[in-house]
Amino acid sequence: MPPGTKITVGDLLAHRQPLRVTCAPHPWEAAWIRVFDHPYFTVTDAEGRFEIKHAPAGDHRIMVWHETAGWLGGNGGRNGEKLTVNGGEVVDLGLIGLKPRPA
Repeated sequence: MPPGTKITVGDLLAHRQPLRVTCAPHPWEAAWIRVFDHPYFTVTDAEGRFEIKHAPAGDHRIMVWHETAGWLGGNGGRNGEKLTVNGGEVVDLGLIGLKPRPA
């Protein structure tokens, strides 16, 4: 696409799986679209850190996904890991390590 051109994608519904968008003539040009029905998601910064502000207290499931490594915990990671959030506290998850899939 020429610079400044855009394509609008509408009518997307929340889903647990990412939607991959590719360019047929240029397969290295790709993107992922994630659609959520809640405000509790984030993307890591350049150092891999992330923060989800204002998460409500209670039991939740945290899901970690990377385009080359897949789900944290393999296919079972699609269901996430249990995480209890107490009101007003910071939960440090420590180091979350993902290994790239074998080529």
